[in-house]
Amino acid sequence: MKVTVTTVYDRITNPGIFAFLSHGLSFYIGSEKDKIMFDLGLLGGMLMKNMGTLGISANTITKIVFSHGHSDHIGGLNAFLAHRTKKTVIPIYMHPKALEPKRAHIGKLRLWDTGMYQIEPALERKIKFIFSREPIVINSFLMTTGEISLENRTFIQNVSKYYVHFCDSKWSVDPVIDEVSLILKTKEGLVLICGCCHSGLSNTIRKAETLVNDKVLTVIGGVHLTGARRKKILEIADELDQNYTDIAYFFNHSIGKLAFKTLRKRLGETRVNYAPFGKTFIFDC
Repeated sequence: MKVTVTTVYDRITNPGIFAFLSHGLSFYIGSEKDKIMFDLGLLGGMLMKNMGTLGISANTITKIVFSHGHSDHIGGLNAFLAHRTKKTVIPIYMHPKALEPKRAHIGKLRLWDTGMYQIEPALERKIKFIFSREPIVINSFLMTTGEISLENRTFIQNVSKYYVHFCDSKWSVDPVIDEVSLILKTKEGLVLICGCCHSGLSNTIRKAETLVNDKVLTVIGGVHLTGARRKKILEIADELDQNYTDIAYFFNHSIGKLAFKTLRKRLGETRVNYAPFGKTFIFDC
């Protein structure tokens, strides 16, 4: 079975002075069996414009998976549902902590809300949330990694002290425990599709390989290294180079120019590439 993975939304979608408005991520994963959206970006209008450009209709989508509960990954939900006229309820797979209130803070200064936007009541009946901490089998060739616990994040993780969540009746630094990635099982090996990889790329690769007992050959998506210091980037590069020598990387959302250039120089130009809007991969599953 042929499966396509297409970048629908990433921060370079709308280059120029307002490029920050396109910050976010969304992938389309299509086959004769399922048509799946992995994340829905930040702005609904841009999401629907991009889907239209790529010829993807909201009515053809059979399932949605959210990587985690940050608004730049789930913000397009209302617009998506407004464009969906098909009466069939669409399942949305996510971690149970993904709907926790989330904010960006500097000290006591509240900057903005970073969690789920309120779903319009008229649209809510079109969806069914399916929550799980454990890996979820989406279909015969696709599954989630499930939660990567703090105890299993022995490699470098990508958590920012500026992002907080409301948990146990208080605001505290958000470890983004709700993040999951997708594992695509191909005939040649595993493809790992990431939202932000807050739990750490090496930790996520290890979880995928342990779950499926196969090797990850390709990583596609975001790794939350925008603004990361060179020292940290080099340490991550060392982890990848020492433990995963055969993986090809196709980064986009949240990679950052410094991280992209540094990883490309350290791991090799043939192994580290960019996956911009409209980039399509075809895998034999």
